[in-house]
Amino acid sequence: DVDVVVLPEGGGPGTDGRVARRTGCDVLTVTTEYRLPTISSVLAPVAGGEHSGGVVDVAGALASAHDAWVELLYVRPGSGAHGARLLERASRRLAAVEVDSRVVEGRPVADTICEESDYYDVSVVGAPQKGRLRQFVFGSTTRAVERDANNVVVTVRRRPDRAQSLFSGPLR
Repeated sequence: DVDVVVLPEGGGPGTDGRVARRTGCDVLTVTTEYRLPTISSVLAPVAGGEHSGGVVDVAGALASAHDAWVELLYVRPGSGAHGARLLERASRRLAAVEVDSRVVEGRPVADTICEESDYYDVSVVGAPQKGRLRQFVFGSTTRAVERDANNVVVTVRRRPDRAQSLFSGPLR
């Protein structure tokens, strides 16, 4: 009857996925530097992947519990209006907390998110969607943010049975 498992970072790449598959729970991974007495700001980069709804939900829950605000961020590697629509949908889900949103251009995406993380207490990111081999060959935005961000990073992985997930699905 467990809905979510919270793990400290450090179990190695793929630990959150293995736990999610074996327990059927949503999994949050928190960097071990977590020692903040309060949270006043939360950065939530969204890209529209399967964990994007969870990112928004967790960012909103943290902000609500700490009377903080959320900055929704879409990093656009090129041109297009996809980011603005995605941020609009995410903002609607956070009606109970103060929200700002921005589209920024930046490459590589992970570096841009890490630079932005300097201004926030916590960053909430979605779990990698690539397999471990693809992550090894091509890298992973999530893993780079977990490693290089200058704040606490919470990584969200929705349970394999999405119908039973505590967190909402992708931002559609």
